[in-house]
Amino acid sequence: MVDLAAAEATREGAVTGKTHEDQARAWRRFREWCDSVGLIDDYYLENFSRGQRIRLIGAFAMAMRGGRFSGPAYDTLAEGTIRGAVSFVASSFRENDRPNPTKDEDGELGRLLSRQFRAYRNEDPNPVQQKAIPVCVFRGLLKNKITETKKAIGQLGGGAFFFAKRSCEYLKVPQSEKRRTDVLRMRNIRFFRSGRLMDHLDPQLEYADCVSKTFEWQKKDERMDTVTQMASGDRFLCPVRLDASLVRRIRSYPGLSDDTPMSAVW
Repeated sequence: MVDLAAAEATREGAVTGKTHEDQARAWRRFREWCDSVGLIDDYYLENFSRGQRIRLIGAFAMAMRGGRFSGPAYDTLAEGTIRGAVSFVASSFRENDRPNPTKDEDGELGRLLSRQFRAYRNEDPNPVQQKAIPVCVFRGLLKNKITETKKAIGQLGGGAFFFAKRSCEYLKVPQSEKRRTDVLRMRNIRFFRSGRLMDHLDPQLEYADCVSKTFEWQKKDERMDTVTQMASGDRFLCPVRLDASLVRRIRSYPGLSDDTPMSAVW
């Protein structure tokens, strides 16, 4: 039926292309594991009880933990990676009208799996925290205006600092078409002074009280989330001045529109 096909297409659009790829990879590895233990004709574990399915999923998780399906650079996979793969496998079961193999009779994550994941988490090394970039780096970027690209780097870097942006929100990144988050565009940047919206061509744009950016679609399905930053008063590191200079630069390019991404350099 046409309606069934349309419903399937709609469901496919609920998640990003990357999610589809991750789930397909997890399911491929699960089938490979099943083949290795003689479960070639029972990928959905239909010949096993609920408790047995939980134990089998735990065995698959153990194989994943040891990097059996990964490259030589991966000796041991982290608990989060294992949990994510198991979750994708469970999703494949559900999408094919099979019961979730990780759940117990109460609909909770099986006690044995829960303990296994906790053990992995306890064994994993502490995460290495990335060092924060000092403010002097952004000042240095802003001073380098030798080329149009260098000027754009300073403006984009400073704006990302104030709004704590993900790279995909202000830059063109690989496989961007598979991501939920979209790069900010000219229409998403607004300036206000005394409560009045200012036009991008306003000669007093850098004297606005604040700048607002609307993130149309973010990673966690948040839509039209607007974040506002007030002018800092700093001559260089000011969110209003930075974005005003960025907007002026892009507005000077021929053929621009409100859909032009803020990462544009012509």
